[in-house]
Amino acid sequence: QLAWASYGNTPHNASGGRAALTVASAVANYYLTGRIYIVRPEGVERYHIRLPSGQPTTRDHRIERVTDGDRRPQFRAAVARIPQTAPAYFVYSATTANRWQLIEAGYCAASALLQAASLDLQGHLTANLTSAERTAIINALGIPASDIPLEVFSAGEALVGVGEKNQDTAIEMSALP
Repeated sequence: QLAWASYGNTPHNASGGRAALTVASAVANYYLTGRIYIVRPEGVERYHIRLPSGQPTTRDHRIERVTDGDRRPQFRAAVARIPQTAPAYFVYSATTANRWQLIEAGYCAASALLQAASLDLQGHLTANLTSAERTAIINALGIPASDIPLEVFSAGEALVGVGEKNQDTAIEMSALP
C-alpha cells in the first residue's frame, strides 16, 4: 500500500498516452520507474510500476526480490541520520540527481508519508543525501550503481501517543489557568 501510494499506477493516462501515476512527474517522464527499493528484514526488493516490457503505456504493481537477507544493519550504518529502528525503508532512486528527479522523489516520499499517517504508522523522510551516503547505500543494498539514491522514507512503527484524543486532551490542559 505504501509503495502504490508513493508511485503506483492510476486508471487515467498522462502526456503521450502514458499510464499515469499517483504522483506528479515532469512531462510524464517517470524518472524513478524501476528504481524504488524497499529494504525489509527479508531482503531488498524493487518496486515495479510497468510490465516487464517497460513500455510507459503499461501498468503493473509488482515487488521483485533483489537480494536476500536483512540488509537493514548495513543500510542504517550507511546513513546514520535515518531512524535506526524502522522496520522498513523505501529508497527512491533515479539515474541522475538533477532538479526534476529530486522533485519527483520528494513527491513520492511525501505521498508515502501521507499514506503512512492514514494507516497510523510513523514515517520519516531523509533528503539531501551526500555523495558518500549515496555510495554507501548502493554498496549496503547491492543495487546497481546507476540507481542513484535521492531520498529515503522510513516507515512501519505504530504511532505512539499521537491522535485526536491525545491532542484534544493536551489542548484542554494547556487552556487551563
